[in-house]
Amino acid sequence: MSGADFTLTQGDTGPSLTNTFTDLPDGTTLAGATVTLSMTSTGSATLAAGTQIIDDAPCVIVDAANNIVRYDWRAGIDTAWPGWFRAQFKAELEDGTIVTSPNDSYVAIYVQLPVDGPTPTGPVPGQATDDQLRVWATDPDGHVFGTLTRDAHDAVIGASWLWDDGTIGVFTGTPSVAWPGTIDSYTVTYNSKTLTQPTMTRNSNGDVIARPEIVVS
Repeated sequence: MSGADFTLTQGDTGPSLTNTFTDLPDGTTLAGATVTLSMTSTGSATLAAGTQIIDDAPCVIVDAANNIVRYDWRAGIDTAWPGWFRAQFKAELEDGTIVTSPNDSYVAIYVQLPVDGPTPTGPVPGQATDDQLRVWATDPDGHVFGTLTRDAHDAVIGASWLWDDGTIGVFTGTPSVAWPGTIDSYTVTYNSKTLTQPTMTRNSNGDVIARPEIVVS
């Protein structure tokens, strides 16, 4: 598509989006850095301008010495909606310096419709209902990602959380005293909301036998 820096078809997960950081401070590279990608809609028939589709999703550093990174599209989320989008990469360097690329514009991305017509779209990021969130939040193992913080008994008590609509949240678990290595309750953030799984009841084998309804606040 004319005017696009990158074009792909609705529902595609390839090719990946690559980028070279050209404005890093003198003498620095991406060695030891963390790189993420964010992408928003510029407005379409189905998405309001500014709708966040990708929010600081992790990228792969392909060549740290030459400052080359890659973003792999997530199935059913990133390209679920056709239209125009703008994206930027953000690197947090080893010394804590933050650099955006490109830093004078955006990567213009166009997601075109397939020749056989629109495909079903996924949930709009950031607009899930409380009922949807309650269902998604029942499965911590299927949503936590990245660096996992564990207690002395290996229970996961902190992690990033990838919601089904692509929104990134924060998971915080309360470890069980009676059953070390497990958690009794947890919270997950979704934009300004917090979902709380109240304390679960376990049997004599440590299996969950009662799970109170998740509370959205």
